[in-house]
Amino acid sequence: MRAPVSRLSLDRRLAEAPEVKELICQHLADLQEALDDLMHIVNGEVPNRDMTGEEDGQAPSDEASMLLEIITESVKSLFRIGVLVRKTGTDDRFRRAIRSSNAVFPANFDINHAMEKYSKLRLRSAGLLATRVGSAISKRRQFIKYCRDHRLRLGYDEAAVIGDDEAAVIPEPEKVERARTELLSSKASTFHPERIPQGALMSEAFEEEKEEEDDDDAISLMTASTVSDPTQRLELPKLSDLSADGEQFECPICFTLQSFSQERAWRKHAFRDLKAYVCTVGGKECDSELFGDRNAWFEHELRQHRAQYACNLCSNQQLCSSEQELTSHA
Repeated sequence: MRAPVSRLSLDRRLAEAPEVKELICQHLADLQEALDDLMHIVNGEVPNRDMTGEEDGQAPSDEASMLLEIITESVKSLFRIGVLVRKTGTDDRFRRAIRSSNAVFPANFDINHAMEKYSKLRLRSAGLLATRVGSAISKRRQFIKYCRDHRLRLGYDEAAVIGDDEAAVIPEPEKVERARTELLSSKASTFHPERIPQGALMSEAFEEEKEEEDDDDAISLMTASTVSDPTQRLELPKLSDLSADGEQFECPICFTLQSFSQERAWRKHAFRDLKAYVCTVGGKECDSELFGDRNAWFEHELRQHRAQYACNLCSNQQLCSSEQELTSHA
């Protein structure tokens, strides 16, 4: 556990949610108590009492087995709360990665790859779109590296706070160098309890994404590769491969703990992480506009680029291309 004054501490993240902090402390207390009782049994200090007959046939047969179940459930509950705290964060991690990361991937390679992959992007009229698609791929590379370095940075901080009486494991120099990406930007985002659905902390409803998406969102994510067949598609790993038993797992994209019960929910999370959609119409003002879902992307293009607004005050009904332009005209 990090010191409460640390920018990466749980205390900083839960500063505005004391009830959530109290719930976490309760689970930790239950975990500690169960571990202590189990250690007394393992060390032979107390007998392992027979528990049969106290409950139905599905109950543990002895006290040690019951304590193991309590430990397992306490750890699961802590993981679930961790997932919930991350999902209610307001900071756009993708934008923060692009803004803070020292790693910059040249876009030329990805732009050329996009043009080779989609022949229509080679047309002179599609130059802006090809640049935007390729640049978006480069930004996704930067985001993934940011997340990987962030995880390494957290591990480095844990080693740095070990007491003098314990042996600290010092990361290799090259790993520390990669971790500097997060050296100045690592900060725990504030948890906002008002964003939690009522009763979510006491249920598992938050484990699965509830938003509905059409099946055609199940596109394959493709990227450039210098070692594989250029016609080969690089697809997302299946949820069953990441979490065969339905337990929490570390997302291979954002390197945070996640939990999903359906393949579609996992895909939606991955697309949101990678900002899978880009603006295809706007000018330079939209170079940094990436969207995590299709609805947000379509809403942007419809409202900002693909609609015209007529002024009812003008005799010739002046047409404007955006709400802002119409407001200025009026």
